[in-house]
Order: sequence, then C-alpha cells, then structure tokens
Amino acid sequence: MQGLSPSSTATSFLRTSGITGGLTYRFRVRARNKYGFGPYSDVVSIITALPPSAPSSVTTAQEVTNVKISWAAPTTNGVAVSEYDILIKKKDGSYATTPTCLGTTSTVVLNRYCYVSFLTLRSDFGLTLNDVVYAKVRAYNT
Repeated sequence: MQGLSPSSTATSFLRTSGITGGLTYRFRVRARNKYGFGPYSDVVSIITALPPSAPSSVTTAQEVTNVKISWAAPTTNGVAVSEYDILIKKKDGSYATTPTCLGTTSTVVLNRYCYVSFLTLRSDFGLTLNDVVYAKVRAYNT
C-alpha cells in the first residue's frame, strides 16, 4: 500500500514488502477504536504480478491465400499470458483488429500465431495483392 486514500480515517497501516511475482497472498484486516479491536474481515486474495512485456519478433508471412501473423513469447512477469491484442495496419495508416485473428482463443494464446485471409485484408483493411502487411501484438495477463 502506497498510502492512505484522502477519504480514509485510518490512523495507521502496514506496508507489505518482499513479495514475489506470481504468488497469491492473503490478507485480512480489522479496525480498532478506543473500545478495542473489531472482528477480522473476510480473507482477500491478491495475485502479485506485473503486465507481460511486449511480444517480440512479430512477423507476417504469406501462406497460400492467407497471411500468418506470429510472434515470440513475452516475459510473463509472474502470471501467464491470458490473451493477445493483434492489430493490423490498414491502408489509411490506422490499426484495427479482425475477428479471424482473435487473441482470446486458447489456440492463439498457446501457439502465438493466427491467420488472416487476403479477402479480409482487401475488404476490411484496404490492402491489395503485394502490399506489405504490418501487425503489432500486445499481451495481457490476469
């Protein structure tokens, strides 16, 4: 805990340090006033983690009538990656997702690649045959 909320009436708190990423820590609290301590709260569990690093080596490759987008696994920082956000650059320079390359499916999360058809790239992204396909990937954990 970095400090107290501006609306807090607490007069003391305990700062916890020395925690390890990826572990679950359990806490409970109780209040004290001039009459003594109240009962403990229910136990609250917290998984310590940081966001995963950026996936590296994002590549696009033509495979028959599809483009394969693949990437290297990021550093998880304590908790496994639960999904990816895969964005493809449109002809106008903006980036967008496509339902054919959803990073929420277990296959994409485990294998770190997906396919997009040329028809989708042509109709949804304005790309034409022989255009370079640019993609970027972001990882998420719980």
